Amino acid sequence: FYALNFILGILIENGQLDLLLQKYSAAADTNTGTAEAVRGFRMAVLTSLKHFNPNDLDAFALVYTHFDMKHETATLLESRAEQSCEQWFRRYNKDQDEDLLDSMRYFIEAAEVHSSIDAGNKTRKDCAQASLLSLQIRMPY
Repeated sequence: FYALNFILGILIENGQLDLLLQKYSAAADTNTGTAEAVRGFRMAVLTSLKHFNPNDLDAFALVYTHFDMKHETATLLESRAEQSCEQWFRRYNKDQDEDLLDSMRYFIEAAEVHSSIDAGNKTRKDCAQASLLSLQIRMPY
């Protein structure tokens, strides 16, 4: 798969990541690919993504979900939640709370992912963060 990095890069740059993952899934379903081959392809896709689209968080989420990478998915969701909070803090008008709502949603999604892998402390932390954001949204300014 490392020889395909050039092709992967072109597909990712041109927004064809979803198609690439669909084609790979179809090929993997017909062939009994080894875990090593799947791991190699996953690493090649992630390496190309980091190189060509390092800020495309939706693309990373798509890859993490496709390959059932739950820890990485939860970490990405927590990162997005923190970014949304930071955007709200930089706002002049704090009455606009869309960023806080997004952040709360990301923490809830991260908690759901953590609970699916029995990560109790992380689930509790994400739920607590979402709860605090809920209180922040209800506070008058």
